[in-house]
Amino acid sequence: MDKNSLKATHNFNILTEPWAITKDGLESIFYQLNRDNDIDSGMASTTDEKQNEVKLDIVNKIAIIPVQSSLYRSSYDTIRNKVEAAVNDLSVKAIVLKINSPGGLVSGCKELADFISDAGKKKHIYAYADGTMCSAAFWIGSAAIDIAAPVTASIGSIGVRTIHIDWSEWNEKAGLNFTHIAAGSYKTLGNEDEPLNKKAKEYFQSRLEALYTIFVDSVAANLGVDNKKALLMADGKVFLAGQALEKGLINRIEQDFESYFSLILQKEKIMDLKTLKADHLDIYSQVLEKGKAAATAENEQKIKEAVAAETKRVLGIVNAVAGDKMSKKLGKVVESGASAEIVSTLKDSLGLNQDDAEANQETASREKILKGLEEAHSKGVEQQTGKEKSGQKTLEDQAKEYSDLVNN
Repeated sequence: MDKNSLKATHNFNILTEPWAITKDGLESIFYQLNRDNDIDSGMASTTDEKQNEVKLDIVNKIAIIPVQSSLYRSSYDTIRNKVEAAVNDLSVKAIVLKINSPGGLVSGCKELADFISDAGKKKHIYAYADGTMCSAAFWIGSAAIDIAAPVTASIGSIGVRTIHIDWSEWNEKAGLNFTHIAAGSYKTLGNEDEPLNKKAKEYFQSRLEALYTIFVDSVAANLGVDNKKALLMADGKVFLAGQALEKGLINRIEQDFESYFSLILQKEKIMDLKTLKADHLDIYSQVLEKGKAAATAENEQKIKEAVAAETKRVLGIVNAVAGDKMSKKLGKVVESGASAEIVSTLKDSLGLNQDDAEANQETASREKILKGLEEAHSKGVEQQTGKEKSGQKTLEDQAKEYSDLVNN
């Protein structure tokens, strides 16, 4: 037997671990081992992964965490890290586990389910069976506050299993003879190099029964049912969603993940525009109109403030050039919304028509300012909102002309 064959033999040892997985799931692992001679068992822990390196899929304040494929210790560590990150993320309001898995190793599964149960006391955690949620995957999902599935989903398979592989005949054909030497009658009991005897089978069975009890008790606690009812769910059967709902394994049937996600948004009082429009069209329309009105009012106010600021600046220049008395008079004219014709008739009363040759320079300055004001207010200062009459300037135009007057 070459080294590669020996390596393949040792890789099968993972199958002898206690599994909470469907028959098909475990067979898939077996065929992968047989085909590839290798598999990433995920037995190594990844708890050293730094919290700030965890990447979350967050949609509308909901963290979506996948639970997929056959589950190993590394899978549990990854899920745990993501749940912890979501709980600590202030932008996340709730968590949903999107599950599609036949199950996995028993080792580490209860610890993860307990962690999810505790985390759910800080932020609501939901579970969706996106195809298959069996064995260890159901154990994990049962810790959620609410469980949903489409009608074709496979749910349940509560139970534990293991495999004893007898390599004795294969060893004999390969010319190998393994002798296991140990202290303690159970230390080498049920090893792979000899047929499984009654004592070894009873030993393995007792261990599986203990793990099965832990599994059932944990699911009962998570679902809030007594052990008697939990045992009725835990005969190892795989149920369709309708049957799972009748037995209390799930809380509801949802058409797809999108519809369940919309329900979560409602439960968490997170209303995105799509959900609001679909479920409350009347409210959506009101919110839309209020939003438009608020935006219009805000725009109007900004325009008014801009006009007022520019008017103040212009009158300040008038004050500097023509004096405080002239500035006050002109200010009253501007505030009154007087037309250009009215302003023209006030030239004499405002003292702008001076004949004195010595005042020509001062008068020219005043005339320039007054002319600018007249042009800026050719139709009077109207407090408009963007709906101007024909030939009438908007407040934006007036503000710009004030600015141009000052800058020129």
